[in-house]
Amino acid sequence: MAVSFCGCSYTEIGQDSRKSPDGRFGVSTECDGAYGHAYIDNTKKKFWVWIGSGSGTNYTQLFKHHYIINGSDVDWQTRWSSDEAVSIEIYDWGDGVGNYDNMKHLAASNHIASLSFTLDKSTGKFVEQR
Repeated sequence: MAVSFCGCSYTEIGQDSRKSPDGRFGVSTECDGAYGHAYIDNTKKKFWVWIGSGSGTNYTQLFKHHYIINGSDVDWQTRWSSDEAVSIEIYDWGDGVGNYDNMKHLAASNHIASLSFTLDKSTGKFVEQR
């Protein structure tokens, strides 16, 4: 996971694209912290999901959406369950508690959201499963 700072206004946490098992698709995620707050603060955050195929000039965007979530030091796990289905589990370890410390000490986490997406073969785009 990469961390970059955008001025002094908010923190952006990114994760490289995760390829589907067959390599045709990739999902990218990013979480933007609240303006004027440390990322570890329990605040509203904007969580982005992009799904696409190809790369560079051959990239085709198949899904793009952001979600407003509440959490402190938000982290997530991305898992492809098949070549055409992916899920994202979003979590933190509680208000004011950092991921770095907890990854070494605690197994339990606070579940924030589960997102699931599948390829709609009729449109060729990914759709969210609710």
